Amino acid sequence: WNNPENAAKLEKSYSSKTSVNQRKWIFSKIGSNARVLDYGCGPGYLLEMFGDDSVGADTSEAMCEMSRKRNPGKAVVHLELEDGRDVSREFEEKSFDCIVVCQVLLYMESPTEAIRRLHRLLKPEGKLILVETDWDSLIVDIEDRELFNTVKRNCLRTFLDPHMGR
Repeated sequence: WNNPENAAKLEKSYSSKTSVNQRKWIFSKIGSNARVLDYGCGPGYLLEMFGDDSVGADTSEAMCEMSRKRNPGKAVVHLELEDGRDVSREFEEKSFDCIVVCQVLLYMESPTEAIRRLHRLLKPEGKLILVETDWDSLIVDIEDRELFNTVKRNCLRTFLDPHMGR
């Protein structure tokens, strides 16, 4: 998603009814007063729902740039791939009320380690919200099943663990 053209295509998918409803559901579990880390913030649609002291982080500079434009004044951190996606080095321990990880873990080699590092950033009683898709249980209402299966196969090739949502 570092290519701005590909990032722009992905950004369009964030306006789908499903994505909007997913953001509303996540927001309902957190509220507007919490300090939130949106880990894998993409273009920043979820981040814009939270307070000014909330933070976005992503490994794609193109996505970070979109998020910064959508969320002026909020911190958006670009994570270099070499740092192992270790955002815990960027912030003090116990500094967030909530951390949201949405559609990110399926791209990671070591999601358990990432969760362990993120947990250190949560305040006592803080919430860690993980949202992933189980691509084997995906149901799509589409007449052209062959097209859907082709799209699904191509998507599965990009994930390290397409069954992370289980």
